[in-house]
Amino acid sequence: PATIAFASDTVVRVVAQYAPASAQPEPVLLVAASGAEVTANASWSYLARGAVSSVDPSEGQIGTRVTVVGTRLLGGGSDITAAWLANVSALVVEYNDSQVVLEAAAGPTAAGGPVVLQANTGAVVQSASPWVYLEAGNITSVTPASGHRGTLVTILGTHLLGGSAGLRTVELHGVPVEEILEQTPTRVVVRAGPRSAGIGGVLLVGTSGARVAAPSGTWTYLTPGVIASVNPPQGQFMTFVWINGTNLLGGGLAASVVYLGNVPAADIVYSSATAVLVRAGPAAPELAANVTIVSDTGAVVSSTGQWTYVPAGQITHVSPSSGQWGTQVVINGTSLFGFNGAAAVNVTLDGVPVSSIVSQNSSTIVVVAAANDGAPRTGDVVITSDSGAVVYATGVWSYLAQGVVFAIVPPSGQQGTRVGITGTNLRGGGAHIVQVTLSGEPARIILETNSLAIVVANYSAATATPGDVVLISDTGSRVVKPDIWQFSEPGSITTIVPTTGHAGTRVTITGEHLLGGGNIVLTATLAGVSADLVTANDSYVELIAGASPARQGPVVLTADTGAFTTSTTNFGYVQPGFLQSIEPVAGQLGTVVTIVGTGLRGGGRNITRVQLADVDAMILFESDSIVVVEAPASAPTQGDVRLESDTGAFVLRQSLWTFVPVPNITLVAPSSGQWGTLVTVHGQNLLGGGSRMETVLLNGVAAQVVSSSNTAVVVRAAASPGGAGGSGRVQMTADSGARVETADATAWTYLPASAIASVTPGSGQFGTLVAIAGQRLLGGGNSIAQVQLAGVNATLVDFNDTVVLVRAADSSPTNGSVLLQADSGARTELGNSWQYVARGSIAYLEPPAGQSNTVVTVHGSQLLGGGSAVRSLSIADTTLQVVSANASHIVARVLVGGSVGTGDVRIESDTLAVVEGSGLWETLADGIISAVQPSQGQAGTRVTLNGTRLLGGGSWVQAVWLGGVQAQLETTSDSAVVVVAAAS
Repeated sequence: PATIAFASDTVVRVVAQYAPASAQPEPVLLVAASGAEVTANASWSYLARGAVSSVDPSEGQIGTRVTVVGTRLLGGGSDITAAWLANVSALVVEYNDSQVVLEAAAGPTAAGGPVVLQANTGAVVQSASPWVYLEAGNITSVTPASGHRGTLVTILGTHLLGGSAGLRTVELHGVPVEEILEQTPTRVVVRAGPRSAGIGGVLLVGTSGARVAAPSGTWTYLTPGVIASVNPPQGQFMTFVWINGTNLLGGGLAASVVYLGNVPAADIVYSSATAVLVRAGPAAPELAANVTIVSDTGAVVSSTGQWTYVPAGQITHVSPSSGQWGTQVVINGTSLFGFNGAAAVNVTLDGVPVSSIVSQNSSTIVVVAAANDGAPRTGDVVITSDSGAVVYATGVWSYLAQGVVFAIVPPSGQQGTRVGITGTNLRGGGAHIVQVTLSGEPARIILETNSLAIVVANYSAATATPGDVVLISDTGSRVVKPDIWQFSEPGSITTIVPTTGHAGTRVTITGEHLLGGGNIVLTATLAGVSADLVTANDSYVELIAGASPARQGPVVLTADTGAFTTSTTNFGYVQPGFLQSIEPVAGQLGTVVTIVGTGLRGGGRNITRVQLADVDAMILFESDSIVVVEAPASAPTQGDVRLESDTGAFVLRQSLWTFVPVPNITLVAPSSGQWGTLVTVHGQNLLGGGSRMETVLLNGVAAQVVSSSNTAVVVRAAASPGGAGGSGRVQMTADSGARVETADATAWTYLPASAIASVTPGSGQFGTLVAIAGQRLLGGGNSIAQVQLAGVNATLVDFNDTVVLVRAADSSPTNGSVLLQADSGARTELGNSWQYVARGSIAYLEPPAGQSNTVVTVHGSQLLGGGSAVRSLSIADTTLQVVSANASHIVARVLVGGSVGTGDVRIESDTLAVVEGSGLWETLADGIISAVQPSQGQAGTRVTLNGTRLLGGGSWVQAVWLGGVQAQLETTSDSAVVVVAAAS
């Protein structure tokens, strides 16, 4: 039934209820109150009901555009006359039968309900799922609240996107912003568009159409800034430019960037709402360029055509193009002061301000380079004028490595002192050093290079403290070593001891400032004769007088600085001593020589040194007329005899002594060893004229002389004290007393003594494998030559420096030492460490014959050869299993019989000792059971076993099993065995 909306005698209006779609037109029935019926056949059809398939978005707020998609949304009508979102009437924007677009009106937060569409026919289509009103967006702050074009505005609040994915537009006082920079539900950042002054609101429109607004008064457009003047209106890089006007910062606090043309200013010096001071950035010439100020709020103020970039000044030449501190540099170019400049106020070389500007005009500027950090580096030349304009050239100046003074030699002196100055880059990039000052006083230049200058001091008065050394080149560059040179006091001699002497006399001179401000005395003369310098300091000098006839004169000391000191008293030369003869006139090491003469002590108290052919001899006796010495060792030569007294005076007789060929050890082989090592000492003239070698010491230990000749001496090393190692000389003395020793203080080395720590086992017999363990068993040799066990040579199996393996030989029972001898002859012995035991013997085997599974007992003595177990047992070629073993009995089972016949017995113990017996065993053929009668039965059944060798070489059968059950034996023979079966 339909719901009656209106009824008259001519018109009835009803609202159809839901019903399934009709397949064909159906009748319309009207029933009057009286019960009368009026029917119209086939005049009404139920259409398929409209359906909503999607609603996008499914939530929103005021202004949100909602798209409803479905089928038959017009419900059979032609128009949508009304729509609701969550029970709130919505604006119908557009529609058709499959899509309707609505715009949400304001609604309660979190309210939900269906989307309802009503057609002009009254048909209603409704969504199954609800549409939800979100919380309305709210703008809480706008910062800044005022500005103009370009101002960056931050809008804070909640739900600022109105549920949209993003913003479609933002308006400030009705003007769309130039740019949306950031957008989130709580923060939106925009750049204001252009507008005249005014007060208005803020409107955010999301992509869904949702609107979030702030009322009028939230945002104020300020009066746009105006640039009134630019002064100067033209310039170049770094020119100072004043920009004047109104509201230049557009409501901001400071200018963040200023453009002259399209070039950012190099520096913003000052900014306010009415004036901005900048320095022009680098740019090519440009006419009528714009000036643009961007404030910290992003506000932009600009003017058109108020700035011109003029051609920049140019540096065309820098001379010199390199240098260091003090170098005078000439800079040539055009417009060096820049536009409107009158003078250069600052010049830098590689970023370092010059120390002074000597002269300047717009085409030439002369400066003096200041010191940089000392490192070599190439950089720019930059000129800054009083207008702020900068003229520069890139990479046209190089700071050379700063000149460095390494040393001043000497560091002090006086007038006439020759001073050497060493270093690097002393010319500072110039061609010459033209001036040097020492502690502020000019010096005379003798030699100058880039690394060395030699000058002479021209000032004599002493200075209290050290002063600077300064080198100035022809370019003006300066190299300075501060606080390094000091003028010193002149030297003076106060004493000369002794005041007389002759050649070789040691003369001691005391005084003050004897080094003349230098480090050493370079030359010295005594009475005009050159003397040899022994030692010198500023107050003490020791000399050795040269040879001279008697004469007198002053002492003169000349320092390495060139300064000299002269004594006011004289030194006198006396008559020299005379060497008359020597006996003998030839010899070698150990020869006793007698020297005769007059004045041999040279005026001294005793003779302290005698040399034969320039080699020191040992003084046995001395006086003014006779001296006795023992000749030292020397190569064959002829030379002077020289005697020196305690004053240093000497007496000399030329070519008076001859060294004959002396013993010479060329080789000690081997050069190391221990007790017993055979050592051969090779050389020439080893007997030194004697007939035999009397004693030989190896590192101070007497060795046994085996043989000796002039070219080879063979000795056997004795044991070193305590067995300790150590190195020393080889020293030999012949029966004539002639001595010879190695030049090498370590020609012979006693190796730490070999030591046998253990002998395992400590006893055994023939074949026993013996391990001899210890340290350094090779005794410095390469191999073991001989091993004895209790005096009996053993067979060597293997060896190294810590373990030697041998096999004992045959020997009767005995005790004794274990002795090792290496190929070098070195010996090592451990006393009473080995015992030969009686050799084992096999008495008999029981049984003496058998086959497989026969149990054999070997009887005898010492069957284990001193060992503790059997390592292997062989009886003929049988396969055995040892059951038990001791020194007198070994029990074994024959597993496999082997070849029939007689064979030997061999026992090898765990020490490898061997005990053997010949022909003691006979291997029999294995027994064979050929028949079992009967082959089956039960308890009590008598069974006969027939075959061959059933006793297996024994005398009877010990047991028989039938089917694994032991039977009772009745009779046994080698061919038949009768048993009675037991119960199973």
